[in-house]
Amino acid sequence: MIHTKKLTSLEQRVNEFDKTAKYMIKKLDQIREQLSSCGGGTNTIENLKLTIAPDAATLISQGDTLILETHGKSKTLTQRLMETQANLRDKFKSVQSFRNYQDLDATPQQLNSTNDNDGSFNDSTHSKSIDLDEITTKVLKRINDLLVKPIAKDNEAELTKRILDIKERQEEAKLAIDVASQTAPSESVSNIMTVIRNGMRDLSLHFDEIIAILFSIKKGNMMDVSSLLSEHEFAKSLLGETLSFTSETGPIDDTLTRTLRSTRELISEPLTNRTEEGLSQRLYEIKEKQEELKLIIEGVKLSGQNEL
Repeated sequence: MIHTKKLTSLEQRVNEFDKTAKYMIKKLDQIREQLSSCGGGTNTIENLKLTIAPDAATLISQGDTLILETHGKSKTLTQRLMETQANLRDKFKSVQSFRNYQDLDATPQQLNSTNDNDGSFNDSTHSKSIDLDEITTKVLKRINDLLVKPIAKDNEAELTKRILDIKERQEEAKLAIDVASQTAPSESVSNIMTVIRNGMRDLSLHFDEIIAILFSIKKGNMMDVSSLLSEHEFAKSLLGETLSFTSETGPIDDTLTRTLRSTRELISEPLTNRTEEGLSQRLYEIKEKQEELKLIIEGVKLSGQNEL
């Protein structure tokens, strides 16, 4: 007799997530206590944050996905997940926003001379310093793995999950840049920050691609469009930082420069009118900019082919 394995029910998955989230919350509390009592400098603090940040960010992303799955199916499960997620996010934010305010009175020379050997924390599991090169390698690998992952263009759930994955990678990249910025200035550190920021730019472009696909399959669901626009604005909060690197990739013609500038202005404009008419107008404007950029890209491709 052949026994087929039953798929895990949604309720069981929520239970498993809830259990894991509670464990993660305890770990975040422990990290927060260690941060408060840590005798090291800024590098030590940022490295300690990185010991838990990727796992916590991944779990939060999983929770967001579960909330999307339970929505409309079980009000009880959705409410339970939202409460757990709120607690998990608060704990994670508490860890990520921690700063060693004693360092504010220190001189730049004192900050640069501070490293993980100056003051190790009591917990032996965190006594080893996290290497910046190792952090960068891991962050860039996770970004690249996501970018090369095939896109399920007809699967709304998978596309929504991809957005959450992009947000997670963006947070990891920002954290890596924070660590790099606290490291003594050098050509190597500068190169690392440039590479990570280029990765963030690629994530931003990938986000545009996924959003465009989702817009095309939503077909007028204004509540979903409102949510997606909020996600779009969140990711584009990094646009000012990432666009500054376009000049490094070579000269950009006037048409592209004007289009990028107008797109940036459109995205940075607050979405105050959330009526169906207002959302439809913003959606139309975004699609219009996307079409303009597509035409420019096609022109560049044709130009390159003609040169060959």
